[in-house]
Amino acid sequence: MTGGIVTHTGIGGLTLGGGIGHLMRRFGLTIDNLLACDLITADGEFLVGEDEHPELFWALRGGGGNFGIVTSFKYRLHPAGPTVLAGVLAWPMTEAGEVLRRFRGFVADAPDEVGIMANLRLAPPLPIFPSELHGRPIVGLIVCYVGPIEEGEKVLRPLREFKTPILDAVGSKPYLAHQAMFDPAYPHGRHYYWKSWRLPPLSDAAIDVIVEQATAITSPLSAIPIFTLGGAVARVEDDATAFTGRSAAHDINIVASWLPDDPEPERHKAWARTTWKAMRPHADGVYVNFMSDEPATHVQIAYGDRKYAQLTALKSKYDPLNVFRFNQNIPPASGGR
Repeated sequence: MTGGIVTHTGIGGLTLGGGIGHLMRRFGLTIDNLLACDLITADGEFLVGEDEHPELFWALRGGGGNFGIVTSFKYRLHPAGPTVLAGVLAWPMTEAGEVLRRFRGFVADAPDEVGIMANLRLAPPLPIFPSELHGRPIVGLIVCYVGPIEEGEKVLRPLREFKTPILDAVGSKPYLAHQAMFDPAYPHGRHYYWKSWRLPPLSDAAIDVIVEQATAITSPLSAIPIFTLGGAVARVEDDATAFTGRSAAHDINIVASWLPDDPEPERHKAWARTTWKAMRPHADGVYVNFMSDEPATHVQIAYGDRKYAQLTALKSKYDPLNVFRFNQNIPPASGGR
């Protein structure tokens, strides 16, 4: 199954919202590998699996925690690795426009075995980055090739030879090590505020906005990761699950982060909001797991009008009083609380 990007991501929220990660282009979203789950509804009823309640199982795969409390998940597993070709490539932020254009061309034809994301930020003081890069503005590409190492070397060569990166930390490693690589960059105890959009293939105009906003980052802990969909994600029919946006190319996540004693938290939030607004003309929806304090009407954007109507109807059936409402809420069609 597809796990998240950091190891402490909760499996419940990851799954019910959709579930993106390094392996999704090869094996699909987490929900694409969900075989069954046990659910306790608002009235205390215990429901099991897809066969008994196919409409509800459809809604659970992308509809978030709106329909009850899932007490267990059953997943389809896939062999992966255990060794993969993975790691980080980085260039100075001054070359970000060229790197993102190369990234755009590469992902257009990349095989399913390639998991890849871009990230624009100040280089964090992690062991993977040499000390002379700490704090420098960079654009990075995080890659994970799930297949024979020799084939991966050939596939990733155009990226590794592009403009001679200032860091090439791509190599053979256990997949579990790669999946935990971001843990030190997103520890518990920091403050986080994020915004997000779903994007089509990056246009030159969108790239220009991303680079401009990345150079204006207000905190050394903030970042703009750009996740890449496609592959197995896109081959599942969009109507098969409540998750919406399988034809999208990317999810962009605008993450403001700061330490608890930072005297100006609102400055970092303002940067995230400004970047979010600047990217809106280039957006095509939003991933519900990457939403934060958007207005309630924004949830409808995450699902589209048709699916949203289906979900509100199912909410009326299984949670008519909107007991499960402390979330990115799908209200009952009748209005609820």
